[in-house]
Order: sequence, then structure tokens, then C-alpha cells
Amino acid sequence: MNEFPYSIQIQALLDDYYNNRIGMDEYRQQRTQLLDEIDKEVNGTEREQNKDSTDSTFIGKMLNMIKNSNTEETTN
Repeated sequence: MNEFPYSIQIQALLDDYYNNRIGMDEYRQQRTQLLDEIDKEVNGTEREQNKDSTDSTFIGKMLNMIKNSNTEETTN
């Protein structure tokens, strides 16, 4: 466990992002790592890693749904 409480780490991360010290991609990567660490410590579980990282986002899920429906239409 990190020496700082998770709430302080989240606040620092948000502060870095909103003050343009880190970009959105870096923010998302660090946030994901932090949330995974919290989940592992609190719930004792680890998140399954997707082959395609966009699968875990809403937009990624929607794109996959559209791709799958287009594939089904072309095969019928």
C-alpha cells in the first residue's frame, strides 16, 4: 500500500490533470492503475485485462457492438 491515502492520491491526480500537468491519456492510465489498486486492496479482486483496452469504455463497447452487428449482416 502506498504511504498516502487513496483520497489524497486521487485528488493529486485530478489536480495534475485539471492544471494541464498531465494529458488525458496519462490521467486515464494512472486513474485505472489507482482504481485497480483500490479494488484489489478493498475487494481482494483484480480486474480482467481486455485484449483491446477500448473494450472497457462505453464508446469501445458501442463500437464493438456496431462492428459485430455489421459482421452478422454481411454473413446473412
